[in-house]
Amino acid sequence: MGFHHRICGLLLWLLPLLVLAREPMDEIGTLVFQYPAEAKSQIALLEEEFRRTPATELNSLRLKLLKCELLLQQGDNEAAINLAQMGEATAKRQGVEYARPYFIACLADAYSRYNNVQVALPQLDTAVTLAKRYQQPQALIQALRLRGKLDTEAQNYTSAIEDLRVALDAYEGIQNQQQNWIWPPKPLIYGAMGQLMLATGDLDQARHYNQLGLEHIDSKGKVRLELLLNTAEIAIAAGKEGDGADYLAQARQLLPELSSPLELALGYSRTAAIELTRGRPDIAEDLLNIALNTFTQQQNQRYAMRAQGLLAQVEFAKNNPPEALRLMSQAIATAQQLQLYPEQAKYQLQLARFHESEGQFDKAFHSLDKSLQATIQAHRLMNQTRTQQLNTRLGQRSITAEVELNPLSSFPGQSNLSWVYSLMLVMISLLLALVLWQMMRQFSSRSRPAENNVPQSPIQWLEQAMQHAKRGGHSLSVLLLGVKTLDIQEIKTLTAAMKLRLRETDSLYLLNDNEILILLPYTSNQGADLVVQQLSPALAPWQDSKILLGQASMHQFDTSETLLKRATTRGMTRSALTTNPH
Repeated sequence: MGFHHRICGLLLWLLPLLVLAREPMDEIGTLVFQYPAEAKSQIALLEEEFRRTPATELNSLRLKLLKCELLLQQGDNEAAINLAQMGEATAKRQGVEYARPYFIACLADAYSRYNNVQVALPQLDTAVTLAKRYQQPQALIQALRLRGKLDTEAQNYTSAIEDLRVALDAYEGIQNQQQNWIWPPKPLIYGAMGQLMLATGDLDQARHYNQLGLEHIDSKGKVRLELLLNTAEIAIAAGKEGDGADYLAQARQLLPELSSPLELALGYSRTAAIELTRGRPDIAEDLLNIALNTFTQQQNQRYAMRAQGLLAQVEFAKNNPPEALRLMSQAIATAQQLQLYPEQAKYQLQLARFHESEGQFDKAFHSLDKSLQATIQAHRLMNQTRTQQLNTRLGQRSITAEVELNPLSSFPGQSNLSWVYSLMLVMISLLLALVLWQMMRQFSSRSRPAENNVPQSPIQWLEQAMQHAKRGGHSLSVLLLGVKTLDIQEIKTLTAAMKLRLRETDSLYLLNDNEILILLPYTSNQGADLVVQQLSPALAPWQDSKILLGQASMHQFDTSETLLKRATTRGMTRSALTTNPH
């Protein structure tokens, strides 16, 4: 009994040290999104401390990552690119492979802010793959949030909703990592989902997600400002002018909290766009002139171009065509110089509408033709990017599957721990050695089961997925389809149609001749409801057949038998599904 008491006492002694070692950088990791100026001051203090007392390689690497996100928040994208590339190279050299997806996500974010999605999207694919391989939900959430935002802007809504749904479900596991790095506050993911719902025209869901973000404890500073502006846009789009004005007023009260000139200019520009939508061009003009002055001083061509485009709309609204055309010409020239084809298409379309309203049909046709050519060019580049993404994912999928079969290989390179972790590791290793020695003496006749056996049946795949989810603290859901009324060919057609609508991480198995099993990692019960909605078109051809569809989410005490039983008992017919409120 005394031996066990000593073990517990030792662990209780080490735990406070572990917590104290992690607190400062965890706090900065949240502040960098909310209050970048305050995060910058704390990072400077840490750098000074590390100069006096050299930090471990792991802490130095994490500080680089925090600075990379800080540079993004302050608009210094070029410096962020350089630091992200340096950080990834350092992680490789030090053998800390599991840190790479964080720096790759930072690099992709910087390129996306340059509107270079041709580089950003493949980088995010790589970050997602590495985050899954090394079981880093913090990196997975960041990469999925960024990829979801880019897909929303590109109107690739199916992919966007999959990524953001997984990001929300995976958020439960961020605190279970052995080493913290950085992760976005949850309200930012709610905001991204809200913007996606707004883009698809689902204003009720858009308002719901933004409200969840506003009510969250981490809704502060820049994060809250973004959510308030999002909610103002949604309210105005829904015709609720009073609510929109209220949210906009709250947002303007937060603008003074933005410390850097660039952050403030971006806040003014976004607010001006909403004011212009409300039919208040005079207020929009004042805000845009302040913002444009800052963008010009900082030689930020992209933001200056967007401000000029908005100012042109202001001048059109004030019935001042000469000034509007001058500003629009400048915006178009910058878009052409930077090869920003979506912006070119938008501005040329606005010109076409103006010329058409003036009865200048030749000029309207000319502008419309240029808008069409820019749109074609934008789609061509996006198609090239999608093809590159597909090739990258196909190449990475087999590697990911191979690694995930052996979850014990996760977290390579984590021997580079701070002295606290090293001390704890040595002591626990000695204690474990003693315990194992005693166990081997008592159970020497018992053979150890193989841990790396490759699953051969759907049940084995399910059990492995459950073990992986329980070990990592992730959610897991299953769908169970009863298809006994279908013949073999119909089942093949159905499974092929469903696979096209599932995510990369999902998997589908023919459990037996009568049932199809779908595994949904990182998916809560609510997320499973969204998957059912996505699969609905694939099930539509068999609407009259009595296909049973059930779902269940795993609890920690579940076995494969109990999980499947709950999924079966929740089964419903396809006709019932069409009337399900989900």
